[in-house]
Amino acid sequence: MRVVRTGAVAVGVGVGAGNACTTRGVLGRGVRQATAIADAAGARMRHLDETGVYVQVIADGGMSRAGAIAQAIACGADADREGPRLNSSHRCQS
Repeated sequence: MRVVRTGAVAVGVGVGAGNACTTRGVLGRGVRQATAIADAAGARMRHLDETGVYVQVIADGGMSRAGAIAQAIACGADADREGPRLNSSHRCQS
């Protein structure tokens, strides 16, 4: 919340995910990244109610399984950074 109150237009949320349990990873429930995104989205909505200013929440990795983007959006993120997945792609020859 302090970052948002300083005038930030977006907040990157990144906490490494734990692989202690497959169910946690598949459902996104109990995963630290999912919880952090949901907490940030909740704080964003409180800030919106108080000030009328909408702040973007950007998930910064940590949800490495299939469906990570959908989980991040479902938890309240506006966008998701997917560097490692895109870094391994090959550029087309034109």
